[in-house]
Amino acid sequence: MAWKKTTAAWAVALFFGATAHAAEPAGEPLQGPAVIAARQETMRQMEAIWLMLDDMIERDEDLDRKAAADGAAIMVDLFGDMQRQYPEGSFLPPTAATLEVRQDWSDFLKMAATAQGYAMNVREAVLDGDRATAATHLAALEVTCSTCHLRFSPGIRSDLRPWPQGR
Repeated sequence: MAWKKTTAAWAVALFFGATAHAAEPAGEPLQGPAVIAARQETMRQMEAIWLMLDDMIERDEDLDRKAAADGAAIMVDLFGDMQRQYPEGSFLPPTAATLEVRQDWSDFLKMAATAQGYAMNVREAVLDGDRATAATHLAALEVTCSTCHLRFSPGIRSDLRPWPQGR
């Protein structure tokens, strides 16, 4: 799929990513059932952005550096917001997150910080026009996300690619 074909979806992902937390006061913990919905929406946004970044970096002839960097920057912000999205008491159904998130809180936060670092690296690499480095960091981000999902949300799809791409 070429970048030109994903313009509308990319614009929607950027819009929702940029505005997802605009109505929430910065730094305040989420409360009640809304926290689970916010987490699920964050994961959907990150997946959409990741897939579009993958498409842009791996297959687009003309990499739109600004658009790719903007997408990566949204992911940086979303990963940075993970701590706020997992308050105590938010591990009852319908969440797929396990209590292990709270039991191994420092490991969870380290994984979120690692993912955030890879997203930052993707952003820097696309701004520099370095596709190979961007692709390497995007692949490492995929592994980090999958590892986190396997550990803390078993049963939730943790692979970002529904079909093998034959890289």
